[in-house]
Amino acid sequence: MIYKYQKISDAYTDYTLVGENVVELATINGWSYVMIPDNATLPTQPRHVQDTLALADDLTAEQITAIKAACPGIAHQLTKINQDVNAYILSHYDAGTQNSFNGLYAKRSTPDALRDLLDPVWTWIESVMMYYYAKKAEILETHDYSNVTWDFGQFDATKPSIALSGIIAALAA
Repeated sequence: MIYKYQKISDAYTDYTLVGENVVELATINGWSYVMIPDNATLPTQPRHVQDTLALADDLTAEQITAIKAACPGIAHQLTKINQDVNAYILSHYDAGTQNSFNGLYAKRSTPDALRDLLDPVWTWIESVMMYYYAKKAEILETHDYSNVTWDFGQFDATKPSIALSGIIAALAA
């Protein structure tokens, strides 16, 4: 669950939320947002914190996602999975090949038979991306985001054996 509170400092102390498994997400407009596991029991908080501590139930889903994504640890995981999915797809179909496939597929004069040759590529990329989005959602939804793992290599066996050279040969025929 996401809670919010206002950090307060005096001449001697910075008063912050204390407790195990408290993940500091972000501070926005003077409110600090934290993620606390649903089953967690917080210890007694400093009075300055307790006075402002509240369930952040006024947030929209978009705001919650933005706040979680602002957390350095979560942002790191999201950046890592984004880099990994791009590197994985590019290792099989480089940017030039993808652009050529896109151009050929979109061109009105491309025969349907040629588009049919490209369909397995789009289906494969779509399956990789669906997995990516599910893992990305898992990172954003779980309290233990650092333990979310992924393995794009599982899609190696289903990658179609379509090469740009084969598409060009089919065009020339």
